[in-house]
Amino acid sequence: MIILASNRKQKVKKIYSSLVSLSVQIFRALPFSAWLVLIGLLTFLWFWIFGSKGLYEMEQLRGLRQELLEEKTKLAVEKEQLETELKYLEDPEYQKHVIRRELGYIEDDEAVIQFHPKK
Repeated sequence: MIILASNRKQKVKKIYSSLVSLSVQIFRALPFSAWLVLIGLLTFLWFWIFGSKGLYEMEQLRGLRQELLEEKTKLAVEKEQLETELKYLEDPEYQKHVIRRELGYIEDDEAVIQFHPKK
């Protein structure tokens, strides 16, 4: 078991060192202009995703737009209800009905009869 673990460690070290040397070779092999292009590309991607008009802000604006559309729908329903209520309140018959019900007014030819419960 111990021998297998040490062999495994040696293999991992060998693979790691070969990867490091390969990355150093790649770094040295690429010309300066290639590095400038790579840095430019990474900068472009950064601003495309996180910039003032990037994907992140666009997603936030989509969420805000959805909230505003829902609020607009609720306000349209409320407006329709208020317009209906206004139409009723402009009707003289409905006005009489509301005055009689809410304020207890009666017509000239009517009488009020009150019933008192027995004790």
